[in-house]
Amino acid sequence: MDCIHYKVRKDGQVLSRVAYVVLGVTLDGYKDILSITVGVNETSKFWLIMLNDLKNRGMQCVLFFCVDELPYFKEVIRAIFPQSKIQRCVIHMLWNPFKYINYNDWRKFLTDFESVYNALNENAARAEQEDIQDKWGKKDPHAISNWENNWQDVNSFFSFLRKSDGLCTRQISLKG
Repeated sequence: MDCIHYKVRKDGQVLSRVAYVVLGVTLDGYKDILSITVGVNETSKFWLIMLNDLKNRGMQCVLFFCVDELPYFKEVIRAIFPQSKIQRCVIHMLWNPFKYINYNDWRKFLTDFESVYNALNENAARAEQEDIQDKWGKKDPHAISNWENNWQDVNSFFSFLRKSDGLCTRQISLKG
């Protein structure tokens, strides 16, 4: 679940709009767009309406949602699908620290974090993250704190898929 932000021209004015996109992926890797709805801006309230609509259309079981860090997003999901796990989008988790890291270090930072999100299981990922904490923690503590503070929402996919299943490849291909 994510929004695409864009500009539209209406009555001689340029306005900001968002397209709310819900993309489903089956355990076999089949992708299907479940919903696209245009709105004025991204809000948790609008996502609540979207999720209610999907539930009313028959969506019953969602293993996990991959989402960004929009305020109250988790609460909205849990209100409609309380059994679902929440997975923070790895792409957003990688991009957010860039504001704290020197531009020349971006590639090194991304390369180091590949070992976390490509780990075979949660324990291996946690060990890799601790190594990264030792390497980057003193130099760029804010860049690392995002992962540490949100670990419970970053590790959900380890419950379902392994590296060989290509989850990260799918996440990146959905964004890119």
